[in-house]
Amino acid sequence: MAQQDAGSAAPAGSLLAICADDPVLFESAMARLHRPPARLVLMSVKPPRGDSALGHLMTTSQALRIPAVPGPKAGEVDLITHSLPGLSSLAPATAALSALFPGLRETGRLRVARLAPADLVQVLADLPEPIALWIDLPGAEAEILAALAAAGILQRVQSLELRCGIEPFFVGAEGRAEIETRLGALDFTLDAVSDADPDWPILRFRADPQARRLRMQEVELAETQALLTARDAALAEAQAAAKRQAQALDRARKTIAARDAELAEIQAALAAREAALAEVQAGAAAVQQQAEARIAELEAELAGQRHDQQALQAEMAAAREQIAALDNAGRERLAALEAEAARARDLTARNAELHHRCQAAREDLRRAEGQMTLLKDLLLREAGL
Repeated sequence: MAQQDAGSAAPAGSLLAICADDPVLFESAMARLHRPPARLVLMSVKPPRGDSALGHLMTTSQALRIPAVPGPKAGEVDLITHSLPGLSSLAPATAALSALFPGLRETGRLRVARLAPADLVQVLADLPEPIALWIDLPGAEAEILAALAAAGILQRVQSLELRCGIEPFFVGAEGRAEIETRLGALDFTLDAVSDADPDWPILRFRADPQARRLRMQEVELAETQALLTARDAALAEAQAAAKRQAQALDRARKTIAARDAELAEIQAALAAREAALAEVQAGAAAVQQQAEARIAELEAELAGQRHDQQALQAEMAAAREQIAALDNAGRERLAALEAEAARARDLTARNAELHHRCQAAREDLRRAEGQMTLLKDLLLREAGL
């Protein structure tokens, strides 16, 4: 049975506080804090006021402020401020909240960074235990708890304190009953409740070591059973594989026997082919010897023919020289004959001219003789007188 507003707020070596700014929860929790934690991590949208109890604690402890809130994935989300003082949320209000506060409206939005579980592991993994967790971000409790659980941080928390709506006042949010059920499933026991504001109760939980040990044992048992199941499956698979291998080996042996028989046949055929090849090679050797002898004869004949050809070429060269000499002599003789023919032609022309002259002389002589005869006759006639 949960007690009403009892117990220390932070019996822890570390305190992880998640909020939008200076929330109502932290003021009451700070009042019940007997000693400051050894380590303080504040995940807040806005820094705390310097004159607030949380602001003072930030200066006296080994403190770190992260200007982001946990979420299912990394990115940004809108922080919505409402007309009700001190009320901020990461989701719009539902009809239930509007009915509770008629005239409620949004007054502003601010982009806020969100850290995924993987990011939370990096920034929160070294928190010394025991760890106390405070959450005052109405409407975002379920997402924050889920992210911390996924990062393995929530499983290390010993005490948890949060303020939530009695019912889902924001889109996607969970009411008190759902949050208690969620944390009960995560091995937390409701330790105390402060319902000074019945619409916004403050719930205080403590980890149940026995339940956690039981859960760890269940996890270990489940892992062991999984390992046994996997081992049995592997054994069955190995047995099946061994059976398949035995069958394959038997098939392989039969195949080898059949191939041995084929190999014997092939070897016999090969031996026959080798014998035939030897016979062919012997015949080929004889043919080769005959061919070599014939080649030697032909080469000898070819050598003789080459010698005869060389002699014939020498004779042909000598003949060419003689022909050239005779050709030159003939050309010289032809030139001489042509010169003698020219002289003959000249003599012929001269003979013709002399003959013509002789003919003319003979004509002159005949005319002279005729004239002399005529003169004789004339003289004789005159003498007869």
